[in-house]
Amino acid sequence: MRILILSITHMKSRLNLLLYITLGALFMVSCEQDALVDPPPFVKKPAIMCLMTPQSDVIEASLVYTKPYYGLQKDEMEYISDALVTITEESSGIIDTMTNYAPGMYSFSIGRITLKEKNWYKMRVVLSDGKEFSARSRVPPKATVDNFKIASVKMGKPYEDLSGGGWGSYILNPFAIELLYDLGDPDFYVSPQLEGKAKNAIGEEIEVRISFADEILPGETNKSTSFFTQSEFYSGFGIDGPFNINTFFGAIYTMDEAYRNYYRMQMLQYEDDPFSEPVLFSNNFSDGALGVFGCYDFVQSTFEYTP
Repeated sequence: MRILILSITHMKSRLNLLLYITLGALFMVSCEQDALVDPPPFVKKPAIMCLMTPQSDVIEASLVYTKPYYGLQKDEMEYISDALVTITEESSGIIDTMTNYAPGMYSFSIGRITLKEKNWYKMRVVLSDGKEFSARSRVPPKATVDNFKIASVKMGKPYEDLSGGGWGSYILNPFAIELLYDLGDPDFYVSPQLEGKAKNAIGEEIEVRISFADEILPGETNKSTSFFTQSEFYSGFGIDGPFNINTFFGAIYTMDEAYRNYYRMQMLQYEDDPFSEPVLFSNNFSDGALGVFGCYDFVQSTFEYTP
């Protein structure tokens, strides 16, 4: 009997505890309310883009107004076609004015102003309401084949990849590559964008993407900038090894800091990591505007490695 009374008492205690929990949950739910908070007022800003290169005989710029992140969105852009846009070569003081040739698009031909290595240039934008914005860019050292070297190419031992399940197995071919570029100036950056050709004994080829942990590195004063990668490529599609990678093709880029920051921002936007932080827009214009005024150079070629 005493056991029965204790059991009933224990059950009542548990029921009371459950009741308190339920009432507490209901109380918490009843306290929740939808809060309507007005977003901060949107202030549009001019977005200015001008990427110069000595490889072109034209300098172009685009001007539009930014769009809000919230509220009613419109597909059409609000172009800025009535601004005064000039570029000044700071060393000589020469100024040239861009012509508006399409909605939001401005340009002039190289001639009065030429892009000279390590020279500073200033872009000035004056809107119709008198607001003025500016940015500076510096021409990087010329990209040349002579400054580039394939320091080493090492092939590892091939091994079988059994993860194909019912689709069969493939062969993975490890490799390690070191590339060198003599930029010679820590104020500028270099980026090799190359692919390789893996060839077997009878000349059959597989294209190999060459990628680095950091594809853009600064120059160094007393030594070459080194790019090193360890990776692997698949074979076993009727093209059998062993392989050697002696041929590379693509482009070598040199750039100033503004273009480097813009390029890195573009790379981050295409990353698929769901835990990555939001990408902040690269900007080197004065307060009140967004945009990039940068400069880059490049050389395209095929490079051969001689062990």
